[in-house]
Amino acid sequence: AGINLELEGGRLHFRLAQPGDNALILARPLSHPWLGEHELTAVAPFPAMSTPDWLWPQWSTEPLVAPDGQSTPLPAYTALAEANNRLARLLHSNAPPALIEQATATLETRLHAYCVALLDAEAVRQRTPQANEQLDALMARAWVIVNCPPSIAPTAMLAFHPVREASRVIRLHPLTCRLLDADFDGDQAALFLPITDAGQQEAETHLSVASHLTRDPRLLEEVVPSREAMWGLAYLSRGEQGRKEIEEIVGGWIDHSIGFVTRVTLSEALQRTLARQGPAETLARVTQLWRRGFEVAQGSGVSLSAFTGAAWQPPPLPATDDPALLRAYAEQAAEQILACPEEQCDFAPYVLGIKSGANPLGHLRALMHVLGIPRVVQDVYGKPTLVRQGFREGLSLADFQAVIPGARAGLACIAQQWEAAGQPLLSRTAAKSFHVLARARRAEQPGVAFARAAASGEIDPLVDVESRLFVGLPV
Repeated sequence: AGINLELEGGRLHFRLAQPGDNALILARPLSHPWLGEHELTAVAPFPAMSTPDWLWPQWSTEPLVAPDGQSTPLPAYTALAEANNRLARLLHSNAPPALIEQATATLETRLHAYCVALLDAEAVRQRTPQANEQLDALMARAWVIVNCPPSIAPTAMLAFHPVREASRVIRLHPLTCRLLDADFDGDQAALFLPITDAGQQEAETHLSVASHLTRDPRLLEEVVPSREAMWGLAYLSRGEQGRKEIEEIVGGWIDHSIGFVTRVTLSEALQRTLARQGPAETLARVTQLWRRGFEVAQGSGVSLSAFTGAAWQPPPLPATDDPALLRAYAEQAAEQILACPEEQCDFAPYVLGIKSGANPLGHLRALMHVLGIPRVVQDVYGKPTLVRQGFREGLSLADFQAVIPGARAGLACIAQQWEAAGQPLLSRTAAKSFHVLARARRAEQPGVAFARAAASGEIDPLVDVESRLFVGLPV
């Protein structure tokens, strides 16, 4: 028996469904993999001959393009059919019981594998060009919701118009990365597709970037160009023509009194644009800024050598290794780095990134570590110890051992901060119910929860936020 789900009156109904006419008749009845009290006598292929109407979004006005010919079933279904045919032949020929038992066990194994199988890349490739074209047109109008856990900030869920592409990744517009706290260090993301009119409308009204900006204009600071794009704009703004180009994109005057635009002055100018022209127009201008900044950065060919600063002369070292003197020396070196003329420092582009806000101020410390400015750290016993060399020369074994405690303490501090910030919210929003979808989300094999719900005719009231998002209902 299959599992039938129907959304009726804002609730999700689970029922067992009988296979259709094209079902595979089993050579011998088998116990249902997830419902031991039920016997299976037939198994339907998946995917079916064509996409059922209920899978097509309600808000789409386009007719479904039927695939050319028949869909090829999952490989797991093909393997199941082969095992079934072998058992049928053995039963028909009155084969020895040992062979029949072995073939029956193989069929049971294949049945279990088929129940947990997922569509693979080959199934996706079977779509016709016409179906792909219609899918692209549908996606251009649709809203999908991206969630990057942990969901601590209000912007952890954003709605996008998706664009299909071939690679097996989720590509995010750089404008939204800070909003989602997506920093490309192994982050994971979840995708939701609201399939109802109300769900689509709510995604646009409450979860789009424009809607977030409407509610909280301060979030504009999070979408202003950063990193390479901001560096490119700062580099471009050093000349009068470049400043005029940036002001034309922004739609107003930008303070460049220090010789170039910074992330702060750019954000201030865009706030004025937001107040005058609204979120949609402002986001269009911000997108142009990102694009132009990347173009300039790429065209400049700038990079930071692993051996940067070879010609730079640091200030004289203190006469002793007194920690207080070395800390003061580090401050002196930092000031000299920031004041170094461009023609005398091959790391000047990196300094421009720090001054413009393209890179965090903490990167100044990282640059000092590269250049080999001596620093005082605490060893594993909590006592001050000196790290004499930098990454440019390579750390000695003693230096490496000296920096390990601080590095681990920093990682532990970050973990504790995340835990402290997120635990109250997670406790409030975690699904504590025992409705079908909540149980399925906690299960290693969700199909077991679905099968049991179908066998008992259970109804999920869809009261959990995650459950409502899963089926495309507003929250």
